[in-house]
This record gives sequence, C-alpha cells and structure tokens, in this order.
Amino acid sequence: TDCSTADTAILSTAGSSPLLRRQQWPEFFDIPSFSVDVEYRLRQGDLAFMKDGTHMTPSRDMKHDILEKLAETMYSFKAYPEDDDFSSVAETLISKHPGLTEPGPQPG
Repeated sequence: TDCSTADTAILSTAGSSPLLRRQQWPEFFDIPSFSVDVEYRLRQGDLAFMKDGTHMTPSRDMKHDILEKLAETMYSFKAYPEDDDFSSVAETLISKHPGLTEPGPQPG
C-alpha cells in the first residue's frame, strides 16, 4: 500500500501545479508584445489611422500571430476565459492599436 500512497501524492502534486501557475485575472489587461514584424505593421497601421483615419486590414498570418499571443497570455490567467474577458481584451487591444478598429459605426 506504500506504492499507492506515493502514487497518489505524485498525482496530487502534478495535478495542482497548473493551478499554482495561474495568476488572478488583471483589472487592466496588458496587451503582450508581438513579434517585431507584427509590432512594426501595427505601428504603421496606427500612424495611418491617426493621420487620416485609414483602417488597417491585417493579413491572415498577422491575425493568427496576434490571436495566438493573446490566447497564450489569457490562458496564463484562465483556462476558460468568459465573454467579458474576451470583450475586455478586445477593447484594450483596440485602444492600444486604434488602426485595428473596423470601419463603420461603433457600438456605444
């Protein structure tokens, strides 16, 4: 029976480690840094938006890179984010990179 007790202790420790790794969801979500290429393209899009209101149209690869990095960062806080969490992150992303704003009337 010593073996089963040792096995249980190992499983319990291994099972709890992902919970220890999680941090509390932040009051203000900090948008992570993206790759140098994505950051450059975002900066160019933001400058164009501020200059003349041009909305950027990110490529499929750029969207993938942004969403992958955001998902990775969100997962460090919650394995299963809620709708409000996604909305909060989207609003923060748009406020940091206004060039990503979609054209048309914005919900208020």
